[in-house]
Amino acid sequence: MAEPDNERTKRLKTVPVTVLFAGIVDSIDLYARLGNEAAKQLIDGVFNDLSHLVAGHRGTVVKSIGDELMCSFHLPLFAINAARVAAVASSGRILTTGQTLDLVPAHDAGLMRPWRRELLKGLTEPIDLYEVLWSDDVSSGEMRNTSLGSYQPPVFHQLVLRFQDATHSVNAQRPLLGIGRHPASNVVVQDESAFVSSHHAKIEFRGGVFVLTDTSLNGTYVALGGSDYFRVKLPFTLESAGKLIFGYPPAHPHQIAAEFEVG
Repeated sequence: MAEPDNERTKRLKTVPVTVLFAGIVDSIDLYARLGNEAAKQLIDGVFNDLSHLVAGHRGTVVKSIGDELMCSFHLPLFAINAARVAAVASSGRILTTGQTLDLVPAHDAGLMRPWRRELLKGLTEPIDLYEVLWSDDVSSGEMRNTSLGSYQPPVFHQLVLRFQDATHSVNAQRPLLGIGRHPASNVVVQDESAFVSSHHAKIEFRGGVFVLTDTSLNGTYVALGGSDYFRVKLPFTLESAGKLIFGYPPAHPHQIAAEFEVG
């Protein structure tokens, strides 16, 4: 006689695992440059190499999802939890949450530093994210970080956006800045070729942080400080200073760019 479902359920155990997503940056542009077949072969080759690395670190490849590889690990030390965090990480960056950091032994936690507060998909409030310092270049001393326990999230009051000859502010008194070709936008972008959407993007002051949300067809690109541009796929928290490009890819000769500064 088959065992009742409720009896089998009683014997099930909940085992915590760390989930890791490894993604290919700007895969859409890769397919456009190389063609579908060549780009797929290149991505498949990367995924094959990553699969061997995952197995070598006691992990399991669960499945591939488009341009991302989903893996699981029994110990957080062997992986970084990015189920949603992967969407806000730029090329070459590994991010994790405070929840995973709490599970990492103290002597290894020093390899992580506070990165920024981010509003992730499915959440109503921003959470603290941490960057894993994995580079071999330790000349700047960044690998010697042992002060995570005393970290306090920065407090910001205003974001200033400079576009063409105008300056726009986002703050508690003006918490929303709409950007696009539509005449009713707070920041009206003139673009006859229509790379910029009518309602292209918005910047909101929410929970003490400034969140950029892309609502366009051709995308919004962000460069933080002197880093390279990356395309925003999910709501992204803007900090410090940087540049934005609306619609056109970063290398396009007619790109429409703006600068922002948070303080």
